[in-house]
Amino acid sequence: MERQWKAIVMAGRNDGSVVEGKPICLFPLLGIPVIQYVLDALLAAGAKEICVLSSEEPEKYESVLGKQEKIWYLKGEKGSTPAKDAGFFDETEEDVILVSANTPLLAAEEIKDLVQVHQEHGNAATYYMPEAGERTPVMSYDHGFCFCFRANYLADALDAVSKYAATNILTRVVADGGRAEQRIRPGCGAFDIIRNRVQMAVVLKKLQIRINERHMNDGVMIMSPETTYITPHTVIGRNTLIYPGTYLEGRTVIGEDCVIGPNSRLVSASVGDGAEIAYSTVLQSEVGRGAHVGPYAYVRPGSRIGEEVKIGDFVEIKNSHIGKGTKVSHLTYIGDADVGERVNFGCGTVVVNYDGVKKHRTVIEDDAFIGCNTNLVSPVRVGEEAFTAAGSTITEDVPAKNLAIARAKQVNKEGWVSPKERSEKE
Repeated sequence: MERQWKAIVMAGRNDGSVVEGKPICLFPLLGIPVIQYVLDALLAAGAKEICVLSSEEPEKYESVLGKQEKIWYLKGEKGSTPAKDAGFFDETEEDVILVSANTPLLAAEEIKDLVQVHQEHGNAATYYMPEAGERTPVMSYDHGFCFCFRANYLADALDAVSKYAATNILTRVVADGGRAEQRIRPGCGAFDIIRNRVQMAVVLKKLQIRINERHMNDGVMIMSPETTYITPHTVIGRNTLIYPGTYLEGRTVIGEDCVIGPNSRLVSASVGDGAEIAYSTVLQSEVGRGAHVGPYAYVRPGSRIGEEVKIGDFVEIKNSHIGKGTKVSHLTYIGDADVGERVNFGCGTVVVNYDGVKKHRTVIEDDAFIGCNTNLVSPVRVGEEAFTAAGSTITEDVPAKNLAIARAKQVNKEGWVSPKERSEKE
């Protein structure tokens, strides 16, 4: 029976990877902090708990990553053992994985393999090597590391990492009469470490290929894998088509038979089956089944676009709910509004939701018709099947089935001569 194991992730200055005063592991890679990839891989591999060990204050990591179940954040300098002092280990015989926070290509399968070999062979320490060394394990600043060891060898493992000398722990284990094993594992994600922006670009390309190939093997058509960027947390249904220049970030979920792109960006968005999004941005919002968004639309956080809705060109939606079958075809801003079903918005409509101090909500009920260039000054309600005349500024509620006209009466000045014409005659 496989024993439970824990993990320590070396982060921040403890890993020697700081740019402009900020640990590289907290930099976003496809919208996700580099270290989160490592944490996800460890948890997926079966880690009981994980300790993020850094010389930085724990609050710096919590502010970016948030408090997560099974994750400890501890401060400690190289060679120290705060994880042991803080009670992270229940018993000295527990197995521990030690990896770098800057290795987002580390895969759960690689970790599982290491643990399996370590436990099945009865090892006290097991070390992955990127390549064969003449006499000693290869370990350098240019690549990451991946150890598995018994918890009572924690200090030796940390010392080995700080001095780039894997033999420090292996020699100690052998001296104690234990079994130590070195395994050559070229291509392991643990060795693709990021210490600068150049290396980050190299790792990003590898990560991009891995993720895109997985989706294509699962039935997604990606027209141009080289120009498509997808986070590992993104879920895409079968038979969905992804056009070039598309960025799917955060925890985006896309249904089946959708068309996304070209040149679109979705961040933690939810997209229903059969929806289409072209040349547009959708942030932390929902797009319903069969909806059409774009081209050049901007859906801001907190919005819900209903089924079969049309959000057309140069339309911005912010924190609003758009009901089924509604059409917002072009050049319109809808902010802080609750819009019913089958509403039609004419070109140039603006929901005037901000008075300079507070945001106010507007309600537009089912089957209303909003004429071109209408200003809806919030808070205001437009009733069912009500109409607003083109060019109106609506400041009061419009009852159901009423036509609201709020514009100055047209006056034509007969025989009027422009100042320019008068000056030319003079």
